[in-house]
Amino acid sequence: MKGHTSTIIILLLVFTTGFTTAAHSSYTYSYTTVDYPEATDTWVRGVNNADHIAATYRDAAGEVRGFVFDGLQSYTSLDYAAWDLNDSNHIVFRDGFFYDGTSYTQLSFPEGTRTLTYATGINNTGQIVGYYRPGPIYYAIYGYVYDAGTYNRIQYPGSD
Repeated sequence: MKGHTSTIIILLLVFTTGFTTAAHSSYTYSYTTVDYPEATDTWVRGVNNADHIAATYRDAAGEVRGFVFDGLQSYTSLDYAAWDLNDSNHIVFRDGFFYDGTSYTQLSFPEGTRTLTYATGINNTGQIVGYYRPGPIYYAIYGYVYDAGTYNRIQYPGSD
């Protein structure tokens, strides 16, 4: 019986390996290293369908800033930590800013007097998602969607 068990295991390995290799051989992968020039750290945060990348870097002085990489060779430095961008190259920044290509807009969820608002994503229709922490204690965290000037709170049912 020992010989049959070994034969079955070998056949299973050949059988499954053959299918695994065939299934994965149709994929093509490519990788690009993104390092902002002279940065000590670089974090890629978002990419759009044109392969433009929203990212964050730490400079030699320890300041955290953002940038957009065009996917080829051009880096555009930004004053804030860039978190995501859509196909129109509209950018959201973690610190609650939105850039539409011409001007910055501060996002501020309308709850409490000292609410901290963060932006983490933007889709191609311009809807922004993120989270906020109502002050002054900041213990709670809630999600939101910002769409055409309107904030909608996102909260798992029964989680408060």
